[in-house]
Amino acid sequence: MPFSHLKNKSIKEFLKKSLSKWSLQEVAYDYGLKDSGTKEKLAERIIKSGLPVEEIFEEYFDEDDLEDICKELNIPYRDLDTNGMIRLILNKLNYKDAPIPKTEIPNKEIYLAGYLNSKGYKIKQEAGETRVDILVNFSIPIELKKNLTQSGYDRLIGQGIRHIRSYGNLIVVICDTTRRELFEDFEHIINSRFSGEFILIRK
Repeated sequence: MPFSHLKNKSIKEFLKKSLSKWSLQEVAYDYGLKDSGTKEKLAERIIKSGLPVEEIFEEYFDEDDLEDICKELNIPYRDLDTNGMIRLILNKLNYKDAPIPKTEIPNKEIYLAGYLNSKGYKIKQEAGETRVDILVNFSIPIELKKNLTQSGYDRLIGQGIRHIRSYGNLIVVICDTTRRELFEDFEHIINSRFSGEFILIRK
């Protein structure tokens, strides 16, 4: 995928130029937005809605794409994981100027880590080889997710397997689930594939 169009572009222009109309429609549909209109209208609708653009990057751009984007934007990406590349790309594209939804609340990961720390637990964030969101007492991994799409749930299964291999257990907290049927399907898969080591919590 060529990314020479990226320089001096906004995040809306990035999505419009880098994703096909079908992909933009899929993003809109997955997050409950109207999925009709031109690429311009779809990209504008996605950005104005305050959707978690980080998740869109995770789902629609693979590691090779992210590296190509970093090269085009002159971003040093060596030794960065995909999350690190995404953060730097969004900063370069001035994503900080994107509107914040009125319902925005403090980062759940920071809040939970602070709460557990206040209760005397030893807390590390983005810890270990598997980069778990929160590691409690060096042995209990916690992943926090928000309003996942189908591909997000699929990716979480592989992520969960890696955490369980490293720690023997995993707690996953999924917040703000707007599509209940996706959560219930995922819950069924977890219950059928794992026997107690994968604890799923819906908030």
